[in-house]
Amino acid sequence: MTKLISLLVAICVGIAVVIQAQITSIIEGKYGVFETVFVTSLSGASVIIAIAIFRSFSGDFNLGNFRYLPWYSIFAGTCELIIVGGIAYGVSRLGERVW
Repeated sequence: MTKLISLLVAICVGIAVVIQAQITSIIEGKYGVFETVFVTSLSGASVIIAIAIFRSFSGDFNLGNFRYLPWYSIFAGTCELIIVGGIAYGVSRLGERVW
């Protein structure tokens, strides 16, 4: 059962990557890379903050746990900005838009 769930998650992630690439390329074509990364990151941050607040009510989220993260954890967010910006830039210039 775990392998089936993992496969379904991988499929959903693949679909999400395709959808995100299309949407970000549309935004980038109209407004630019910086604006695309800003909107994408802001919307993602809004969703994850809402989930964190919801989980904090049930005790499943503890902000104090962040002190145990290694110092280089911040680079994952920086890489996210580069990845989103690169996808938006590349797809809008090299790829074919579906929508």
